[in-house]
Amino acid sequence: MGTTVKRAIVVAAVLAAVAAGCSSDSGEGASGGDETASTTTAETTTTAEPIAWPKPTFVEGDCPMDLTDDVIVEVTCGTVEVPENRLDPDSQMISLAVAKLHSIADEPREDPVVQLEGGPGFSSLDSVGGYSKSAILDERDYYIWDQRGTGYSTPNLDCTETNDAIWGAFSTTDDPAEEGERIEDSMRTCRDRLIDDGVDLAGYNTPQNAADLADIRAALGVDEWNLRGISYGSALAIETVRSHPEGLRSVLLDSIVVPDEPFGAVDRGRSALRSFAELDEACAAEAACKAKYGSIDALMAKAAAQLDEEPYVGEVPDPITGEPHHVEITGSDMYAGMFRAMYDETLIPVLPLALTAIAGGDYALVEQLVQESIPFAADQVEAMTASVTCADRLPLLDPDVVDPFLEEHPEMGALVFVNVAETGCEEWGVPANGGSFNTLLEEGDTDVPIIVMAGRFDPVTPPAGSKRVADALGQELLLFPNAGHGAVTSSDCARDIWFAFLDDPSTTPDTTCMADEELPAFG
Repeated sequence: MGTTVKRAIVVAAVLAAVAAGCSSDSGEGASGGDETASTTTAETTTTAEPIAWPKPTFVEGDCPMDLTDDVIVEVTCGTVEVPENRLDPDSQMISLAVAKLHSIADEPREDPVVQLEGGPGFSSLDSVGGYSKSAILDERDYYIWDQRGTGYSTPNLDCTETNDAIWGAFSTTDDPAEEGERIEDSMRTCRDRLIDDGVDLAGYNTPQNAADLADIRAALGVDEWNLRGISYGSALAIETVRSHPEGLRSVLLDSIVVPDEPFGAVDRGRSALRSFAELDEACAAEAACKAKYGSIDALMAKAAAQLDEEPYVGEVPDPITGEPHHVEITGSDMYAGMFRAMYDETLIPVLPLALTAIAGGDYALVEQLVQESIPFAADQVEAMTASVTCADRLPLLDPDVVDPFLEEHPEMGALVFVNVAETGCEEWGVPANGGSFNTLLEEGDTDVPIIVMAGRFDPVTPPAGSKRVADALGQELLLFPNAGHGAVTSSDCARDIWFAFLDDPSTTPDTTCMADEELPAFG
């Protein structure tokens, strides 16, 4: 997800709006069990008989992503074909790109881990270099896959029109509402193009994604595996537990996208303000920080005013073409950039110092964030994100909350107007998931072992939501005091707790190391 830099974080909802050398293995290519049809059957609204889809099969092939020296383990790639829309008996088949990262252990454990990417709308396979360095691979194989509509899976629902509009939004100091309208228009154009190309947008939602995951496991011949669900990956993990619990040995839910909450643009705005308040409180509780920086809220306002008076102006190279893009960053953009920065526990301690620099006209950090973040924002597969967001959240979204929120918090315009799911989903036109999707998973609903984590400073999935999920499951929320978004990667302690859970999901892992977790040491 984005920074003002990645403001399009979920251009997702934008826009939802419309309206953030391969080798083989003897275990690969096998099919699971004696099934003669897909592990996922569905009933349509017009037929009483389940639809028997083709048996899911893994077809090994060349790896489509770049396997450079950055990838330090053996990787096997392939595809699995699944129905685009399991509720349509005439649905076309689509292709999912899958990769197995081989453990470095001489005898890997038999229960691999599978990555459930966040977003939604980002590729896992493009991040293979980072995943290849995971400590997971010390003992287990690690599976990654590009969710339907993303990355190297086909069709790809990227909105090139919106990518251009995002770059355009960063090239001016126009009012955020005007920039948002241009991005919304680009999403309308993209939607029409995809439909003309034969894409069934109604097939791109979390229940279909969860069914894909079940089919991939069967196609790979994996008896049991462990789900690693962070951010949107947690929503996908919850739906998989609910609808396809077979073969699930354990589940990590981290920084949870809660099923019964709207998760719209205004919610992001409110969550951002909550995380800023946590930053202000943490600094105020540290005598040296308070003496040096005073009120963080006041410091943020001063930095934003500086950028409004003298916007940052620079150039960012397009990662695809190499051509430079002109960019201009204002105060409202800075708040969106702060939202993104609060994701990262390594950035949180230096934010007061960075805000002081910006307030004084030193834009070095702004330049760094711009260089890293705008390409990331434009890389999101916007139509997949919009389809998933709208199908998952349509019953919960209220368009009438946008204007009152912005009247009270106009500084949040850049963050909200590129994420206005509340006002776009009816126009996007995909049906809501229905059923039990927008309900909490409760303790009696499953016997799959689950562990729940969250970070104090998380700007997008507040710990209160993760706690509600944990409480409903009868679990303890493991809240890490120094973490942003994605607690399990925030410290050795968090990782060790999860790894102990992986080794024996039937017992409660030792969490005593959490007592030694330190608050941010502000610079």
